[in-house]
Amino acid sequence: MFLVDTGADITTLPNYARCLFEETPIKCYHEMYGAGGSSRVWKSLITIKLAGEWIPVRCIFTEHDDIPFILGRLDVFGQFNMRFDETEIHIERQG
Repeated sequence: MFLVDTGADITTLPNYARCLFEETPIKCYHEMYGAGGSSRVWKSLITIKLAGEWIPVRCIFTEHDDIPFILGRLDVFGQFNMRFDETEIHIERQG
């Protein structure tokens, strides 16, 4: 389950989530900055299920465990239409 963040450039996951995916993250030698501060990160390509489809999504894993799974714009918002109402997010493949 991801928190959809229209302001996030890239999908971001906590450190402990690295063991949940088959892909092996690559350590980056710079820090990323966000609303919660800064963190060293590992970059990766994971596969997630969105609107009933399995899609590859570039992401980063932070060095912290206390952040939610954040679904960012990269590799997602250009392929899917999202409509938000008071109780649900409606997601469907574009065109």
